[in-house]
Amino acid sequence: PTMLNILMTVDRKGKGADYLKSIKSTFCIGTAPLFPQLKKEFEARYGVELLQSYGLSETLFISTKVNDKDTDKDSVGTLLKEVHLEFSENQEIWLDVPWMFLGYSNEKTEDYFEGQFYMSGDLGKLEEDHLYITGRKKDLIVRGGMNISPKQIEEKLLESGLVKESAVSSVVEKCEEIIICWYVPAEIIENPGVVLNGLLMDKLGKAYKVDKFICVKEIPKNLNGKVDKERLKREYQHDC
Repeated sequence: PTMLNILMTVDRKGKGADYLKSIKSTFCIGTAPLFPQLKKEFEARYGVELLQSYGLSETLFISTKVNDKDTDKDSVGTLLKEVHLEFSENQEIWLDVPWMFLGYSNEKTEDYFEGQFYMSGDLGKLEEDHLYITGRKKDLIVRGGMNISPKQIEEKLLESGLVKESAVSSVVEKCEEIIICWYVPAEIIENPGVVLNGLLMDKLGKAYKVDKFICVKEIPKNLNGKVDKERLKREYQHDC
């Protein structure tokens, strides 16, 4: 997904679209979450289908899309043969595959298993044989007894067209856990707290109200292209 963003940024004259018309190409996407808005914009501009997949270093590939039959679905494809999958009570994805890694050299491997199943740390659901990733277990925010998914907030903000990028997490401030949203605006937003929270509560409910919105020039990412939320939280606490 990071590479897709870069391609759309540097290809200001749209030469990429003409080039792709002259060749047969396949776009396979992995490593980091592909937000629906980015998928929609890239496919519309370049006339290609982005085929998502899902896997871990410990388990290799778990699922993938192989053709355009999933065009209208935001899934990460169907499970590969011999993949056994279960969900915990919190919807964490547990995996068992014949090609499982042998173990960690620097951590207790058994801490990551429940029986024969590897606990992925990812949250998801399986619908009509399609796997959907809904978030990360460690990213979940608990408010008023409800599990709040940062990913859902980020996706709704992107869908609004008001925000280019966003990252949502929680920090402890004055002995209280608060929800913070760092965002890169797509346009000038007057009273962002009122406007963006109004949108979120309308789409997701009152429990999803964000306590603080912080406007930034860019969202930091690590070498794998994943949003570096730990860095954002460290910088926020330093500024406070």
